[in-house]
Amino acid sequence: QPAAQPAEKFEQWIYVPYRDLKSVLDKHPSAVFLPYMEYLRLWERAGAADQNAKGRPVEGVITQADYVATVDENLARVTATLSVQVLGKSWAEIPIQFGQAAIGRVTATRDGKAVQVLLRGTGAGRYSLLFPEAGTHTVTLELTARIRASADGHSFELDCPTVGMTTFELSVPRPQQAVDLTPRLVALPVKAAAGRTRVRARLGATPKISALWYPRVGQKPDMDLLTSVSNYQHISVRDGLVHTDVFLHHEVLRGELTQLRIAVPPGHRILDVASTQAKIRKWTPVKEEKRQVVTVEFIGAVRGKFMLEVHTERPAPAMGETFAVSGVDTAGIDKSTIDDAGMTINGIHSLDAVRESGQVVLTHGPDLTLNVTPPRGLVRIEPGEVFQSIRRPGGRSYKYFSPRFDLRVSYEPVQPRVTVDQVTRLVFRDDELRSLAKLKYTVERAGVFEWKLVLPVGLVLDGVTGDGYKEHTFDKQTRLLTVVLAQRRQGVLNLTINAHQAFDGEAETFDVSLPVIEPRGVVRENGTVTVYAPDAFEVITDEEKLTGIQPDRSGATGRSVGRARLASAWQYTAYPTQDANRKLALPVTTRRRPTRLSATVGTTANAKQQVVEVDSKVIFTVEYAGTDTFRIQVPESIGQEPQIVTSRVAGGASVPIREKTSGEVEDGWVTWTIVMQQEMTGPVAFDVSWDLKTAGEEDSDPMANRQVLVQPPRAMDLDNQNITGEVVVKKDDAMGIDLPDDGELDGLELIDVRELKLLPTNGSAAFRFHVQPVSLEVTVRKFESEKVVETVVSRALVEMVINKNGTASARARFRLKSSQRQRLRVDLPNLANVSDVFVDLRRVPVEKSGDDETALEGWTAYSINVAGTRADEEFFLSIRYDLPQENFFASWFGSTETINLPVVGGVESESGSDGKTSVTQELKTAVFVPEEYKLVGVPDHFVVLSRHHGNLESWFDKQKRTSALGHLPGRDRGHATVYGNLGGAAALSATWWETSSMTAGISIPIFAIGCVLLWTPWSNRLSVVLVAMFVVSLLSLSYADSVAEALSAARWGIGFGVAAWMLAAVVGFQRSVGSKVAGVVSNTLSRNKVEVDRVPEADGELDSAAAEDLPAEGEPVSDEDGGDTDPGSGDAVVEAPDSSPDSTDDDDSGTDDSGDAGLLESDS
Repeated sequence: QPAAQPAEKFEQWIYVPYRDLKSVLDKHPSAVFLPYMEYLRLWERAGAADQNAKGRPVEGVITQADYVATVDENLARVTATLSVQVLGKSWAEIPIQFGQAAIGRVTATRDGKAVQVLLRGTGAGRYSLLFPEAGTHTVTLELTARIRASADGHSFELDCPTVGMTTFELSVPRPQQAVDLTPRLVALPVKAAAGRTRVRARLGATPKISALWYPRVGQKPDMDLLTSVSNYQHISVRDGLVHTDVFLHHEVLRGELTQLRIAVPPGHRILDVASTQAKIRKWTPVKEEKRQVVTVEFIGAVRGKFMLEVHTERPAPAMGETFAVSGVDTAGIDKSTIDDAGMTINGIHSLDAVRESGQVVLTHGPDLTLNVTPPRGLVRIEPGEVFQSIRRPGGRSYKYFSPRFDLRVSYEPVQPRVTVDQVTRLVFRDDELRSLAKLKYTVERAGVFEWKLVLPVGLVLDGVTGDGYKEHTFDKQTRLLTVVLAQRRQGVLNLTINAHQAFDGEAETFDVSLPVIEPRGVVRENGTVTVYAPDAFEVITDEEKLTGIQPDRSGATGRSVGRARLASAWQYTAYPTQDANRKLALPVTTRRRPTRLSATVGTTANAKQQVVEVDSKVIFTVEYAGTDTFRIQVPESIGQEPQIVTSRVAGGASVPIREKTSGEVEDGWVTWTIVMQQEMTGPVAFDVSWDLKTAGEEDSDPMANRQVLVQPPRAMDLDNQNITGEVVVKKDDAMGIDLPDDGELDGLELIDVRELKLLPTNGSAAFRFHVQPVSLEVTVRKFESEKVVETVVSRALVEMVINKNGTASARARFRLKSSQRQRLRVDLPNLANVSDVFVDLRRVPVEKSGDDETALEGWTAYSINVAGTRADEEFFLSIRYDLPQENFFASWFGSTETINLPVVGGVESESGSDGKTSVTQELKTAVFVPEEYKLVGVPDHFVVLSRHHGNLESWFDKQKRTSALGHLPGRDRGHATVYGNLGGAAALSATWWETSSMTAGISIPIFAIGCVLLWTPWSNRLSVVLVAMFVVSLLSLSYADSVAEALSAARWGIGFGVAAWMLAAVVGFQRSVGSKVAGVVSNTLSRNKVEVDRVPEADGELDSAAAEDLPAEGEPVSDEDGGDTDPGSGDAVVEAPDSSPDSTDDDDSGTDDSGDAGLLESDS
């Protein structure tokens, strides 16, 4: 053959830039213009095609594989010999795989000489052989595989590389064994040693080798076979066929199966017989007169449970014909089983089972309806009881306990069930009746290809649209409209039909039957009809002539369509059939109405300097018939031509004015005629405005009072003077107005501005009128302007930390509104060192004010750049500064010091003068001092707050946007005092005490006073305490904070004084008890004495009196005698005289020292 001609080469060019393309193409006729993305795509495709053509390079080929397997107990030892032809360069790589078999040894030879071959693992059961040089190599591998034992016998599997020539030899250490090799193409003759079974076969190219061996002759005794079956059948009629899927669950109760017979009805085409548990060798069908018998042969004996699947199909009988789908027709044959050739088999059943039960599920295609003849021998069950393999949604489920049942069915195509909801909107125009029909079809069971509708006589079709619309045809003779769909459709579909009918709108009355389109081929129609007409037409319905329709009182329809209002609403429900169509009649009569005109006039008089602006909005309401001409009268006294323009109003159309002309003056009024470009109905609005001057150029006093006569414009040609008007008077802030008394308001009614309906609810005065014309005389005067507050600080927070080294760190934050747009003045104390200034979160530079702004003595004026803020929005101002306070803690005991605070707007603004330009509404100041000091008292213009200083952040700004600006160290140490102020303050006078000095100065005197009071009775002590408490209570009314701090400092003196009193009371109690006991003992001894020394008479009388007061021997001291059985400190009022000789010689024997001591202790 001649050599192939080389492919013709051609050049392709890509030209950049595009503007030179024409000149380049003229020079190169063979040039090609190609987009860059297309060029990249072709380039990648060419590279991929070249790579695919070349293919992956082959490094070597395994030409032959020989496997010799020897079974040894539970292991199979396999020797694999591979002939490998290495084609590539040195160290070529050949992939192999052996699955779960373990490799024990690898050797290789080349030309009878041992060579080196490397084995590399590449994955689970995958390896690679690496050869150092090209040539033919023989590789020997020793493998070991595990043997599995089962009821079928012993087996093992071996994954192997796919080789063109493969041989396998197996040696089993048992005689008379049947060996099954998979795959097995050609068996080779081989001799086996005594006591062994040996097989050899050529397998061909295979990735896996399986071997199974078992004894040829069983050792079990022969027994009769006993088998039961559960038959689960799914029968489906669809696509012109009867599909049968059967799942036979067998259970071998006794014996074992090597083959199985199944009965299949004649005419069934068997698609497949399969099993997942049992291994099928083959299945063979045999046709008989009344059945087909399929014989299934298994590989090895089958025992226990297994499942067999059978799938068949057959042509469906004619539509409407009844036929059997399952069961057995015994035809009078009485046998316990169905294994009889005379029986007619209608379903798939097992012939070798002694008993059979099962379930049957019937389904059908979506385009069919299945009719079931009352079954015999079957019981209907719920879908939840159906076996999972045959469970189908929408299926009919049965169960049986014997195959002797009969199940017959018939089928027919599903007819679509169509319902429609129609909404018809009829709108009367001046010359036609517009019809808009929206139909919502609901198609069930089966799809449809077209819609059929009948249009009433006289209705002209304009257009058809809808879901799936393709085309439509209209027969004028039969009035039948056919709408063709693009494909079969089912579900919810919408269809819209536009049409119109002739209508004479100029006639005084016109009779018409409202057209409603009739859909055909539906089982139910729900419809609503809404009739809309302009106000010029009155639609009258003769209810006696209505047929098949009634009023719709749901109120769900729209109130208007354009300028047409809702005239009536109807609803109907029809159930048409093939023999009886829908009957519907809705006759109406239209009557034309005359034009009706009403108006509203809203006038605003805005008093400004030297002029009063009068703006009026005149709104005509045109009802029934339209008009294009409107007339408005304005006062002649305005001395100028008013401005009259159209205005937009809710519900009205905006139409330009074609012309406007003024008429002659009549009674002080000028009539303006306004002609529109078209007739209009509904609201039509005009804006009429002019200016009234309040002062001329010759007026020398601009502050004098001026009278102005305000006259609202008049709306003309109204029916029954149907007018409603409002007048509102407004003024500038610098102007004042005086209104006439109620008796002078001719036709006007004074109302509250909140009662205004036609105008906004604001102004100085408002009036309402219902007649024309009206006038209002207003007196206008001008006020002198006054200066207003420029800056309002709603909240101010100043935090100051005063240190012992004479410095104070302060941070001031303000939340304010200001009309100052560029610079804001802030006064700070002298010597203040400003470090940071923030406006909101923006840092701004610190600048001192110029010479034109001077601060008071002790203050420095600063100018803060606040550009970018708005007058109607709050912003934040944060200032961080340090202030020297050298003499603040100079005193050792305490003092009162003045702390100057930042002032927004200058210190002059806080002086309360008439020139105040800044106002601070609420100020809170937190002062922090070291631990050894404490702030006491309440400064002037401030109050001490109980709020913790940590809660000030949320008070100042809940979002805490400025809390991190200008760090203030030392806030978490020392004592913190929070002061509050309303109205702002420029300074704070703080009084401080040195804690230890104050405590010593108050506690020591109090303790000394308590010690002095130890030598006074308890009544004196309590009196002193009550007086002190009374004085402290009075002082706390005016100096509550100072009193509380003084009591805190005096707590040590009060505590130690009370402790001393308690100690003295305990010691005095013990001494008084001892004295009483001694007196009682002495008295008892004196009464028992035989001789009594003589004493003076006076003393004897005293002794007698004392003896009478003392109790007798052995008597207890009673309560009436001033004592008790347990004498205490109060019982020692009178003591018995001492009976000792020393005491009788003394003149003061009646009152000895012991008695005095006892009395003193008792009083204590």
